[in-house]
Amino acid sequence: MAFLDGLMQHLAVLQSGSILSHDTNAATAVASNQPAAGGVGSGSFITWIIIWVAVLILLFVIPNRSRKKQEAAMQKMHESIKVGDSVVLSSGLYGKIVDIYPENYVVEFGINKGVRIPVNKGDVISVKEPNLTNIKKEEVKTEESKKEENKKEETKKEN
Repeated sequence: MAFLDGLMQHLAVLQSGSILSHDTNAATAVASNQPAAGGVGSGSFITWIIIWVAVLILLFVIPNRSRKKQEAAMQKMHESIKVGDSVVLSSGLYGKIVDIYPENYVVEFGINKGVRIPVNKGDVISVKEPNLTNIKKEEVKTEESKKEENKKEETKKEN
């Protein structure tokens, strides 16, 4: 609240001075820009600077923190990959790891097992088996969801 009071006082000084008014007398402009006793001083300016520095710090810290967590999770996943694991690439292709090098993996694609392509480690986004069936996974219904469905059916029958 003190920050807003200081900002309002500063705005009042600017409006009465030569910056926002059309006063052409330089001596009047200099005299009116001087803070009055108890008016706008260095305290409100320092408060303003502290608030902006805090906002800028938050804008840099929060995104970097979440990015670092994602990078750590990806690093952990890459360290756990071993030969024979099924992986998904960033392009959406599924394959099996057949060899591991320091900067890349050799991934085997296709049914004939003859297509082996080296890919960058950063292109592997998850360790996952492909779903090769046409059957969709059904939701496992809990007791509560069954009770809710029964109540809905009863209300429909009553209406």
